[in-house]
Amino acid sequence: MPKDKCSEDEKDLLHWYKSLSPLRVDIVGDFAGKELFAIHGDSLMLHCVTNARVDYTNGFQLLHAIFAVENFLQNLRRRGCNFHVVWFTDHEELCVPRDVSDALASGYRLTRAILIKHLKQDTGSTDPAERSISLQFESIQSYEFQEYLTQNAIHFFLSLDGQGIDTHSAANEIRYLKFVYYLAHKGYNLAIINNLEFVSSKVHASVCSPSLSGAPVQLEEIPRTPRIPVELICKWEVRQGTSLLDDSPWEDGEPFSSRDIVSLTGLSNTLLIDCRKSTKDCVVAFVIHLSVLRRLDLSQRSCKETTLSELQQSSFEDFFASFSNICTTIVEKVSFKELWDIFDLVDGRILRQILGCLQMSRYETHVD
Repeated sequence: MPKDKCSEDEKDLLHWYKSLSPLRVDIVGDFAGKELFAIHGDSLMLHCVTNARVDYTNGFQLLHAIFAVENFLQNLRRRGCNFHVVWFTDHEELCVPRDVSDALASGYRLTRAILIKHLKQDTGSTDPAERSISLQFESIQSYEFQEYLTQNAIHFFLSLDGQGIDTHSAANEIRYLKFVYYLAHKGYNLAIINNLEFVSSKVHASVCSPSLSGAPVQLEEIPRTPRIPVELICKWEVRQGTSLLDDSPWEDGEPFSSRDIVSLTGLSNTLLIDCRKSTKDCVVAFVIHLSVLRRLDLSQRSCKETTLSELQQSSFEDFFASFSNICTTIVEKVSFKELWDIFDLVDGRILRQILGCLQMSRYETHVD
């Protein structure tokens, strides 16, 4: 991600940022109690996957990422916290760390799309704190979000603060800083997620008071990654005059789950865009990998990182970037009635190992 020198306005923001004197408090016992607060979704995701050291490079570990976020939220719930997780459509790029390649960035965006839907799942609990807590808005300045603020007494916002900002900061860090300044200028307390700690029954965090002085910040619209048009299975069924999902593809006869539907739709659309042999190899490996995920318990899925050749790695990155972007669109567009298991859509290490084995087997057959 390119680093740009700060403008004068951004230098003023930086000065404001450095002038803050946050207090270290227990946000449960000393500050908010059971009052409602809002967690910035992209801050939550980026903080959790970074702290948990989720592998996005040598084996996309989606389930680990989802667990890291769930574990963080569960730690808040155990201590009696009452919160919503709020996402903004135009903040999508804020979930991507700096200096990440396009291929890896697609994995972060897919994780984000799945997390938004995953946290909206109805747990069936009678406890309001255990119900859907994920809310999505077009932007922080949208009418819907302003209505949300009017109708809900938000005690404070929990967010990243643009830590590491200097005069050569990456664009996303500046955007985080503008976000927290905007909230502070609106009169909200800010708790910083960067250094939040769970200690016994307490939740320690640095809290900044509202900052009502100073000029309002101009929040520019953050461009989203263009979506790839997707052909959904339901449209194919209409054209074919049949139901493709009536018959189970699995030996045990289990019906399609949401993971199966996203995978089938994603792989089909990937092949519509790119039908090179290398892409077909990746598709075959992915289908085998799906079968492995269904058959093995989580405790049986541990495997070492697989090193692919330079050519294999390039082909895999092309496939995964395209497939991830397509799946992001599918997850966003489709309302799933099937078994919800998209949180375990991909195990990158198993997928890479299968792909490596397939290509090695083909090489040995060719040599023989």
